[in-house]
Amino acid sequence: MLTISVIIPTYHRPKELERCLEALKKQNRQADEVLVTVRDSDTETWTFLASFDPQPLPLHIIKVSVSVPGVVAAMNMGMDAASGDIIAFTDDDATPHTDWLERMEAHFLSDSNIGGVGHSVRKGGTRSSGTSAVVWQSHRRTSLRGGRSP
Repeated sequence: MLTISVIIPTYHRPKELERCLEALKKQNRQADEVLVTVRDSDTETWTFLASFDPQPLPLHIIKVSVSVPGVVAAMNMGMDAASGDIIAFTDDDATPHTDWLERMEAHFLSDSNIGGVGHSVRKGGTRSSGTSAVVWQSHRRTSLRGGRSP
């Protein structure tokens, strides 16, 4: 079995983040690690996280320095802290389907040559094969580390 780390970059959207985290609690295949990257100046989100009950999520919060703004910096900080074989990203305003992680892991287990999996959905969670925004993507850690495990 592979381990899965889910990374959620967030900024000033605590209600959306709560919906996302609640959806992750309902996954058929639970994440081994959930990392939320939050900018240090985002008091709304810090207030929410202080009162949020993460059970059963293995939740870790990563503080992103204001000197390094942007979602890419937040995603990179999450990747640096992640320990999973598979790294999965979701937006804070996404509500992953209950089979999201289960299906993702099945793809990786079905073929050792798979290095990344992606899917797109429309707003509201309707599946689409079009060019809508990517809501999740994942990568085997070995493919991101030059063929080496950390």
